[in-house]
Amino acid sequence: MDTHITSLAIHNASHPRYKYVIDVPQRVFGRRVRKFFNSRTAAAAYRSDLVRRLKAQTAVVTHEESLVIAQYRSKLTPQEMADALRVAYDAKSRTTGSVADLLAGYRSHIEAAFTRGTVGELHHRDVCRRLPKITDAIGGLSAADLTTADLQQWVDELPGSPRTKLNFLHTLRAALSHARRTGTLPVNLPDPSGPLHLPKASPPTHIVKPQQLDDLIQTAARLNDSATYWFLAFSAFAGLRTSEVQRLDWSDIRIDTEQPDRCELYVSAGKTKNAERWVPFTPPLVELVRSGWRPPASGPVLLGLSESAIQRRKNLVTAAAAGGRYPVNALRHSYGSHHLVQFNDPPRTAMSMGHASPLQTFAAYRRAVSRQQATEYWAIRLSPPPLESV
Repeated sequence: MDTHITSLAIHNASHPRYKYVIDVPQRVFGRRVRKFFNSRTAAAAYRSDLVRRLKAQTAVVTHEESLVIAQYRSKLTPQEMADALRVAYDAKSRTTGSVADLLAGYRSHIEAAFTRGTVGELHHRDVCRRLPKITDAIGGLSAADLTTADLQQWVDELPGSPRTKLNFLHTLRAALSHARRTGTLPVNLPDPSGPLHLPKASPPTHIVKPQQLDDLIQTAARLNDSATYWFLAFSAFAGLRTSEVQRLDWSDIRIDTEQPDRCELYVSAGKTKNAERWVPFTPPLVELVRSGWRPPASGPVLLGLSESAIQRRKNLVTAAAAGGRYPVNALRHSYGSHHLVQFNDPPRTAMSMGHASPLQTFAAYRRAVSRQQATEYWAIRLSPPPLESV
């Protein structure tokens, strides 16, 4: 007993975010217990609780347990019975030890799924960006002993918007779920991420005003920046997400020279099952067709440039036109806001944007712009497209 109590000592932690650690070997409670603390007072309180738990343990054997021991006493030595019980225990409730190991296993799973094609590029990229940050923050904690208090502190200290915090938490929950499915964590272990107190993720709808958008388009044409020009055009006047424009190919655009107002473009499935859709051309794109413009037969609309190259070009054009930057997908939000007000047809807007229902569209965009602003937005006319050169 005294030896076990000695194992409950408080040590200085090497973790970058915690000062103290209690690291109890497996022999004391049947599994390893490791807990980090920022104050010695909290560590001492936790140690006192462990001491009470240790003293409460008894060696009383029930009648059923005695029958099991008697059954195998003549066949197995005490050490052999202990080894057999240890194997059974490990098979039933084995753990990786640390959250970092658990997250590494989940990353391997995502990488393999991406290679097989069962996970999209966007999801693969986002998960692989978040996992190292989660590992840096809580990777040193014990996976089996992860508590709600640990996660609440981590979420509270996460930088970024409520939506960013929720995205990180969703990734961690997916990793915990994968660990249970694969046996890394016991299935019956409570999920500490369930009862967390989280901020509501309802970010404002960022839009670009008509004059700002016109300046951006004119600047892209003047700088002969074809990729940014078409990014602006299809984001603002077709409502495509950033990832959807990056996947768009000229062969996805259907042009009807006899009836330009019936032109449309095809968006492949991506973020959700509703993302796959045909988007009708809106007035600025229709007028561009009427002016004589025709798309190439095939080839990537954004010239096959990398995501970082596209972002640099957008930043240069935005700085030259407006002296600043706009939020991600602000042009798509601009499309939804102005489309809903101008055409007053939520189902039509929802279908064009790939929303699950008109209720989602109406809730997000019904108050963003005035009718006069919507009229000015759809009166914008695209200048002649620049040459397609990288």
